[in-house]
Amino acid sequence: MKSGRLLFCLSCTFTLGVLAQNKDSIRIAIDNYEYEKVLELTSCTDSLDEECTEFRLQACKELNKWQTALPLLQKRLERDSTSLKSWAEIAECYRRIGDVRKSSEAYAHAVRLSPDKSFFRQKHINALIALDDLENARKACHDWIDRDSTSATAYRLLGETYENEDPLSAFAGYNAAFRRDSLDPQIISRIANMVNNNGQYSYAMLITEEYRQHDSLNIDVNRQNAKAFCMMKMYPKAIERYESLKRMGDNSYLTLFYLGMSYYGNYDFYSAYDNLKKAISIMQPSGPNTGALYYFAKSAARTSWKEEGVEAMNTAISLTMPTDSVMIRLYKGLAECCELNLDTKGEIAALLKQYEYSKENVLFYTIGCRYYYRNDYENALKYFNKYMENVPEDKRYKYDENGEIDNDRSTYYQDAEIKIKNIKEHKFFKGKPQ
Repeated sequence: MKSGRLLFCLSCTFTLGVLAQNKDSIRIAIDNYEYEKVLELTSCTDSLDEECTEFRLQACKELNKWQTALPLLQKRLERDSTSLKSWAEIAECYRRIGDVRKSSEAYAHAVRLSPDKSFFRQKHINALIALDDLENARKACHDWIDRDSTSATAYRLLGETYENEDPLSAFAGYNAAFRRDSLDPQIISRIANMVNNNGQYSYAMLITEEYRQHDSLNIDVNRQNAKAFCMMKMYPKAIERYESLKRMGDNSYLTLFYLGMSYYGNYDFYSAYDNLKKAISIMQPSGPNTGALYYFAKSAARTSWKEEGVEAMNTAISLTMPTDSVMIRLYKGLAECCELNLDTKGEIAALLKQYEYSKENVLFYTIGCRYYYRNDYENALKYFNKYMENVPEDKRYKYDENGEIDNDRSTYYQDAEIKIKNIKEHKFFKGKPQ
């Protein structure tokens, strides 16, 4: 009998010794960042105590093995369903594996357990917005505001729920948030984005410049600030801001696109070419997204890569849905690129396509001039006559205060008359027009 008890005691002592030795190995592995080894040492999950479970969870998080972590978190909640930490961690786990709905539900449970914790409310509402469950997101925002009317974050999130549906309500939410916290960069960037999109660039510049006096490094605020300068055609300042963003590590499509536009507006076509080429490599042009390609083409046409500019503009045209205003802009750009590439034939073809969409009579004058300087007088006459036939009488000449023709202010009509006269003299004398 005594020998049996002795064997049992020895067995327990041996087991505890092995467990202690195993835990020491796990701790050493964690201290050495050997997380794969931690997972190996804790692979028998059914026999893990609470401490070893935490070791395994830590390794899963570090290795982004959230699917492996999920059953451990579920077991932990089964043991204690009132643990805020467990609800927060399983919510994050669901988010990481892409189950935003369950993540939202877990954060909602955490809110019910601790309604005064703004962290859980914010995470819950963000998940609802990500799910496009805007009705419940608004309800959650109002519940938060009813409990704490001083929360700027609650009003900001409420504004977010309206941003794509009701801009006025969105702005009201952001404005209420701004009154409660005028130094929250998320609030500032949201308001600035809205007013920039509404063409109120000076206001966007004002509020972002005021914020920059306190924090000049926030990327979202600086993006809106730089965009406001770009859209106001204050290109040197826009370039300064966007180059600062690049030094901070922001090489996003929009930063490179607007920086390229700013360099183009500042007549630095080589820098525009470089940045717009990078932007295009990040986001390939598509039907509704040819802006970067358009300005890239115009920039290339003013550098050593003129042929590349012509090709890029033709690509932009082929990708674009044929709405008149857009096609006019693109064919005008193509004509410009061809002109800079000394491709008169291509330029004339582009001008004729531009006329199909715009019906601008002055394009016939431009085409006539191109043929005139190529010594193709038959076609020059054809297009000059087309142009002149459609010019109203009161638009043919400029008049002085006495109602006399003012020859010091020549019109296209008068220039066409002169060129037609030169062509006729050429035909008569078989000489070259002056």
